[in-house]
Amino acid sequence: MKNVWLCIIIFLGMVIAANAAIVGPYQPDVYTLQLWHLDETSLPSANSIPGGPNMNNLGTPAVLGAASFAGFGNAFNNGGGWLAPLAAADGTADNVTMRYAGSDGAFTYEAIVRIDFDPAAEQPTLMEILSGEGDGTERLFQFKILTYTATHPKNELQFQNLTGTIAAVAADIPSTGDDAIAQNSWYHAAVTCDGAGNVKLYWTKMDASRTQANLIGSGTMTVLTAGVTPDLCIGNEGRDFNGRTEGFLGLIDEVRMSGVARPATGMMFGAAAGAKASNPIPACFALDVPTSQTLQWTKGVFGDTAQYFYVSRVPAGADPNFKGVLPVDVTGLSQYTPTLAIDKTC
Repeated sequence: MKNVWLCIIIFLGMVIAANAAIVGPYQPDVYTLQLWHLDETSLPSANSIPGGPNMNNLGTPAVLGAASFAGFGNAFNNGGGWLAPLAAADGTADNVTMRYAGSDGAFTYEAIVRIDFDPAAEQPTLMEILSGEGDGTERLFQFKILTYTATHPKNELQFQNLTGTIAAVAADIPSTGDDAIAQNSWYHAAVTCDGAGNVKLYWTKMDASRTQANLIGSGTMTVLTAGVTPDLCIGNEGRDFNGRTEGFLGLIDEVRMSGVARPATGMMFGAAAGAKASNPIPACFALDVPTSQTLQWTKGVFGDTAQYFYVSRVPAGADPNFKGVLPVDVTGLSQYTPTLAIDKTC
């Protein structure tokens, strides 16, 4: 069976309703590499991507089963602990093999977080959201908050590339305005990097009136080195040789790693429900598109059923198992314009 990609082109003059909405909880799409909903009340915390690492190790005082942001079920209450696939080990015993970037090095890492500390008071200097650290050469990245201290009187969101020449991109988290960091509030935090090493940092209050993520800073760095097996960890540093001492104080939920630099409108905020079909099937990445959009593909290249259609390329970071599925027999055609939103199971 050939690889698959769906090309969606909006007719000129067609307008799809774009009322604001919170998009998550996420369904896996063609670019999703890893996804943890963190809804479980006991271990393991399952990865929604088949073959991806589950979270099997919980570090005190962290607990599962805390109430998340409305509509997101449960969350992981870190409290300074951690959640990881493997028990901490000073060496290679906790190394994790996983997909963490597209073939060109592009990625998006994101989560929603609740701040349980006073952002205007002295705090531990680092709080990790997601980390791919290591005890030796397997160091990969840190995605974290640099918190308020007497010598650092602000909060920063930072992504650190630990491969090759260590480099970081950081941006001040807003202290005023709609996205100001505040205790007991929920935020979407994200970092994106394209294949050219252009990094963007986003910090956005979880608010259904928002239509896109809030960009707070940008920079450049080399892309992540391929083939690294880090000590993956949610909520702490991950590596063990000097202890896990960078615990996040708050709740973490809906952690997603993607193989593409997602745009500000392609993460947690976007079109309201009704503009898109609902509940695609993650196991087969079924089609999920609005009405009145033309779907185009290479004519006459079909797989094992007439409902599967294929085109000539798989873009960087795309899951090679992605299948486009139509609700009608399109054998011999090269395009289809749905009159209803497509929510087709495989």
